[in-house]
Amino acid sequence: MDTPRGSADRTQVRFRIWRQESPDHEGRFEDFQVPFHKGANVISCLMQIQRHPVTAEGAVTTPVVWDSNCLEEVCGSCTMNINGRARMACSSLVTKLSEPIVLEPLRKFPLVRDLIVSRQRMFDALKQVKAWINLDGTYNLGPGPRQSPKDQQKMYVLSTCMTCACCLEACPQVTKDAAVQHESHRKDERRRAAARPDARGWDPGLRQGTELRRGVPQRNTAHHVDRRDEPRCHQATDQGYLLGGRADQGSFRTRVIQAKIQNGNLGRRPRPVMKIHEYQGKEIFRKYGVPVPRGFLALTAEEAENAARTLATPVVVVKAQIHAGGRGKGGGVKLAKSPAEAREIASKMIGMMLKTHQTGPEGQKVRQIYVEEGLPIARELYLAATLDRVTSRVTFIASSEGGVEIEETAVKNPEMILRQTVDPTVGFLDFQGRMLAYGLGLASSTVNKFVELCRALYRAYVETDASLAEVNPLVVLKDGSVVALDAKMNFDDNALYRQKEIAAYRDIDEEDPIEAKAKEFDLSYIALDGNIGCMVNGAGLAMATMDTIKLVGGSPANFLDVGGGASKEKVTAAFKLILADEKVKAILVNIFGGIMKCDVIAAGVVAAAREVQLRVPLVVRLEGTNVELGKQILKQSGLPIIPADNLRQAAEKAVAAASGRS
Repeated sequence: MDTPRGSADRTQVRFRIWRQESPDHEGRFEDFQVPFHKGANVISCLMQIQRHPVTAEGAVTTPVVWDSNCLEEVCGSCTMNINGRARMACSSLVTKLSEPIVLEPLRKFPLVRDLIVSRQRMFDALKQVKAWINLDGTYNLGPGPRQSPKDQQKMYVLSTCMTCACCLEACPQVTKDAAVQHESHRKDERRRAAARPDARGWDPGLRQGTELRRGVPQRNTAHHVDRRDEPRCHQATDQGYLLGGRADQGSFRTRVIQAKIQNGNLGRRPRPVMKIHEYQGKEIFRKYGVPVPRGFLALTAEEAENAARTLATPVVVVKAQIHAGGRGKGGGVKLAKSPAEAREIASKMIGMMLKTHQTGPEGQKVRQIYVEEGLPIARELYLAATLDRVTSRVTFIASSEGGVEIEETAVKNPEMILRQTVDPTVGFLDFQGRMLAYGLGLASSTVNKFVELCRALYRAYVETDASLAEVNPLVVLKDGSVVALDAKMNFDDNALYRQKEIAAYRDIDEEDPIEAKAKEFDLSYIALDGNIGCMVNGAGLAMATMDTIKLVGGSPANFLDVGGGASKEKVTAAFKLILADEKVKAILVNIFGGIMKCDVIAAGVVAAAREVQLRVPLVVRLEGTNVELGKQILKQSGLPIIPADNLRQAAEKAVAAASGRS
């Protein structure tokens, strides 16, 4: 219990404040003394420390980072543990607190830095239960939703919550969030307990074997975050991985296919979106103000030599340009210390089959390279903007582990992943960039540059209808500036009609020829490694068809969705795409007659089979409206069509036909 001192004999106020750059850094207490002023509260004292960040021992340190907004006990942003109790710093008068005044972050929420924690889970919980009362704004919204008096009373109480988190911090039934239960946090808890004053009643034996570094300057500098001019609903960040896989994962169908590929069930990686080269991504970055290194595209070794000579830097980087990641590990990124060496590297790189974990065992041919200047790198980070399909909002993902695959970081060190969700009504806000910067442990001289880069990256993402804008690595140079050393951008195919400049970046040579042809006929086609061609209407039915083929011992050669309207023209084009794959030994057509009737579909299948002069066994399973009439058309066609009554039977017949047992 606090034993307050009077103000008559006070000239100084002693503070002991918990300092920690990020959840992954070691934490420590630092002692401060500030001049006493009548009526001073904890916030005003923290502001004094911010202006003069010198410890009680006289060592220069970094300003303490804390959170505040309204400064009048309305927003709850400044909640922290003060002398072991959760309180709001703005209403905690120093005359009512015993010294030294110990300031610590809340323990049941993920730490961001120093005294800042993320209360995002509180915001999410309130949104989940819709803890608000619908009121008219500047105009009449009409009749509101019907609510019982009981629900109104409950929601009114919840709507008054200021998310200060005092109740959760004090409640013994609330446990620590899983995001903060890693070993470093538990170690910091022990260090805090060991450093607390003995007079507070903590066990002095905890101090044994503990050495605290007092007055040691932190590596990076950060400032107090003042959010009085920013919406309060955006005051927290959260940690965790966005989708559990790559940040650029597409629809559910794509994720299922990718999961099968990772499990070895299917073949090559699908291409759900339009991709562009690194040098093209950097052109877009440069247009929107994202800093990128100088560089030139080269199609020959001579052009690479001229590019290196023009750059005139001690070191240049020669990069293969293909639509795949992991180029460095595959030998697609090389350093050259002279124009002649750049020419030699380019002569070997151009025309090579570059193999990475994303190209498959066959690799991808390098047709062009990019030569750019070398930079004095101090740190490598990861930064990306993508769509979180859970929240349906653009989300920034950042990590201090740059230059490596983000999947590896997500699996081995998930606590290293930071994220910020952007509200589309207000766009990316500067404080969100600062939250990421503090989480990454950036120096104060770099924070504003990082925020500017994030703001430019968001504009580039939104205005180009991108589905992914990834920078890996984002580098901090020795002078404190930040530069996008890489640029990966994917775009929504459905928006290309209004993005003519982006559509012009399309490189047909980097796409599967069959998949490129499928796009011309508005067919969803993905080539796989099996020998049974599939033609299905509907993505879900197509996935079920491929699963059933695998279940009965076969292997699908493709994913092909002809859509709801399986017309003769589409079916003919689909047959041609399937037969273009020499591995195909049989074709399974699985059509549900919903939008179109089965007799119309059957007539289209028969006409298409005759036009392409089908040379492999054809198994057809129809279901839906006029299914009997459709089966009759197939039977009377005179073509060697193998009918099937259900999906399993169709899969078994297709597997038998592909193996020559039909």
